[in-house]
Amino acid sequence: MPGNWQFTSLDAEIAADLAEFVPERVFDAHAHLYRLRDLPEPPPAFLQEGPAKVTPRVWRARLERQVGRGRVTGGLLMPFPTPGCDVALVNRRLLEDLDRDEASVGALLIAPDSDCVELTAALEHPRVVALKPYHCFSPRASTQDSRLGEYLPEWAWRLANERGLVIVLHVVRHGALSDPGNQRTIVAMCRRYPSARLQLAHAARGFHAPNTVRGIAAIEGLENVWFDSSGICEAAALVAILRAFGPSRLMFGSDFPVSEIRGRCVTVGDGFLWLYPETLDWQAVQPPVRPTLVGLESLRALRAAARIMGLSRAAVQRVFHDTARDLYGTR
Repeated sequence: MPGNWQFTSLDAEIAADLAEFVPERVFDAHAHLYRLRDLPEPPPAFLQEGPAKVTPRVWRARLERQVGRGRVTGGLLMPFPTPGCDVALVNRRLLEDLDRDEASVGALLIAPDSDCVELTAALEHPRVVALKPYHCFSPRASTQDSRLGEYLPEWAWRLANERGLVIVLHVVRHGALSDPGNQRTIVAMCRRYPSARLQLAHAARGFHAPNTVRGIAAIEGLENVWFDSSGICEAAALVAILRAFGPSRLMFGSDFPVSEIRGRCVTVGDGFLWLYPETLDWQAVQPPVRPTLVGLESLRALRAAARIMGLSRAAVQRVFHDTARDLYGTR
């Protein structure tokens, strides 16, 4: 069985099938860069199977295997958040990487106790356009149960509002977007800080698609909310976003390096399950299945959503490139 990071003949066949759907210009609205030596020990197992140093060049080359050679114009690049990582260090690495890729922009990792002096200095980089909070920096023992304020403090909202920054938010709690507390906080903060722009990652964490389908109405009408498709392998959450907000608020994201995992994420019961070697014995499945990469499964889901909604070529181009260009101020 081929492993993570490999690109097989099956992967190439699926990418070729998707090529007609993917437009000529692609901006990746959600990608992570890292160096294994900068991550706390031990790094996630799948990262250890890949390159020890992921630069913009590595990200581009890997992504273009899936979306098509020469199509990636740039991306929103951010550090890979891990518990216990040195936030200041990985942000410095990000700034170095942005200097190597002038077509891309960056999101700084933030924690509730981030050093304001270091953060302010990093924000002076002309292509830093976003902040990236993450639940692993919450003080709660089970960080997946964290309330938004426990890992996205109000000072970050104020800062984003003052500077017109994007906040790339991975919501947690069991209900994700359908959680009433998450809904109340998102609505209240977006209205209180209208110049802050909120990017709800992973289709508002729609890995369990019904959470986004049920929750989207609670935030419909907010003028400063966008979404990315990163890591989503089912169409339902993407369809819900397109119905409520249209193609001008949904952006393609790869979630690189998660896009290099062999498997997919599926809705199961009241939750979701990542299907990969640790959770499923592919060899025991009958009839036999040859899994592809998460990035390709996510592109399939985005294509299915576009077809269900009858998106025009111009609308698909907006999802893959133009909305991100406008939101991040890139060209």
